[in-house]
Amino acid sequence: MNKFGRFVGTLLYAMFVAYAIYWGEGHLSFFPPSGSIGSNIYSKTMLGVFYPVVIGILIGLPKLLEQAKRDGFWKLDWIKLLAIGIPAFLMGIYPILVFLPGLSPPLPVKLPLLGSLYYANKVLVTFSGIVFGYLLVTALFKKM
Repeated sequence: MNKFGRFVGTLLYAMFVAYAIYWGEGHLSFFPPSGSIGSNIYSKTMLGVFYPVVIGILIGLPKLLEQAKRDGFWKLDWIKLLAIGIPAFLMGIYPILVFLPGLSPPLPVKLPLLGSLYYANKVLVTFSGIVFGYLLVTALFKKM
């Protein structure tokens, strides 16, 4: 593919990812504010947790497709997945753990900093989800 075709393809893909981000944020803002009548905090939390993972997967997808074109056999970078992926996963799913029976009362006691960061600013959960989604697809590679 020539450079112009690659540029157009990359630009169109970036526009697609931007639209996916816009669509997700629109659906997140569709939910009524938490605590108001008719609000479903569980659905909003699930979308807020898994939506960034999907965005991370979309961002890493071109690299995975590039790897798929190579010859060789698939390998998994366990070090990257364990060192970065597991902490990102745990920080990303922290809001879901609040809904699990038995974990709700002691969890803020065990993780007070993480809990206060989530409730004060949801950027940590969003960023962690994006990082985890990106790592899911980029930890796979082909080796000769």
